Amino acid sequence: FILPDILMLNKFLPIRAKQILDIGAGIGLFSLYLNHFYGSVSNISIIEVDKLSEIKYHKKEKENLILKKPLHVLDLAKDFLHKNNTFNVSFIDSNKVYNKLNKPYDLVVSLRSWGFLVDLDEYLDFVNENLALNGTVIIDINKRTIWKKKFERYFNNTKIINEYVAHHRMIGTKK
Repeated sequence: FILPDILMLNKFLPIRAKQILDIGAGIGLFSLYLNHFYGSVSNISIIEVDKLSEIKYHKKEKENLILKKPLHVLDLAKDFLHKNNTFNVSFIDSNKVYNKLNKPYDLVVSLRSWGFLVDLDEYLDFVNENLALNGTVIIDINKRTIWKKKFERYFNNTKIINEYVAHHRMIGTKK
């Protein structure tokens, strides 16, 4: 992400968001931004959607490659966020997202992940079930799919807030 890309979202973010879900957060850069935007009153949950999210790190010693233990992207995000004093974050295993949660999300974001690389159906019911009434969803939708129409059927007040070469950045609220 580049700073203008993130700052452009300011005018679309809800005024208050206590419960936030970031789907496909990578190392957590946008989660860090949201933590600063909303302050410590928010709780951020991260789901990493990358099915190949284990990264093997190698260290070169005396021309020999030594394989260290595999490191999950969520471990990288946790480390990055903690090093940046962001501790109000929980991490959800992508295999366990099908449960109804006690506290609904006020904001769900997925930039260049769910709806872009990962099929919209993967988390659509989970997000719809766990989004607060009038909760906001901001998502990147791949232009080469029919997911835009599906997103528009599931959520109210949908609109494209930015156009990119390969995707639409869209916003919607819970029906």
